[in-house]
Amino acid sequence: LRTDRLTPPVLAAVKQTIARVDPGVPLDNVRSLADWVGSSLDTRRITEILLTGFALLAALLASVGIYGVMSLYVSDRYREFGVRLAIGAQPRGLVRMVLGQGIALAGAGVGVGVVGALVATRWLRALLYEVSATDPIVYATLAGALLALAAASVYLPARRAARSDPLVALRAD
Repeated sequence: LRTDRLTPPVLAAVKQTIARVDPGVPLDNVRSLADWVGSSLDTRRITEILLTGFALLAALLASVGIYGVMSLYVSDRYREFGVRLAIGAQPRGLVRMVLGQGIALAGAGVGVGVVGALVATRWLRALLYEVSATDPIVYATLAGALLALAAASVYLPARRAARSDPLVALRAD
């Protein structure tokens, strides 16, 4: 039956018509095609929601981890940054140096992750629809997003390094 909407009056008319033609036909589960298709995709939809949630949680944890490691890195080198500033280093140069080192480490991690993802493609193929498991655009986009997330996580410790007070750093033992 083709209709714009399967409303209760339309459903009642359909049931009456079918009951007149053949009263033995059971009509206990009459739904629209959209409902049938939607219910058949429920498992896939839940899987997608869970995978997206876990991916976002992993990105958040990675960001917090990178921030923590870089904060420790900056605090351990506080005296060095103070000395650099005392002998004439520009704060922007310190920010660039710390950002460069953090992004280099993140780039190595992204490289290892890309290789791991390429190895795991045979398990991922079943979850993908109209996308290749080795689609270079997807890999490049995700690598870029992860590097941007890493850069954002490294930026605050890098700014703190640039604001090191040379006098405090030189007096500290």
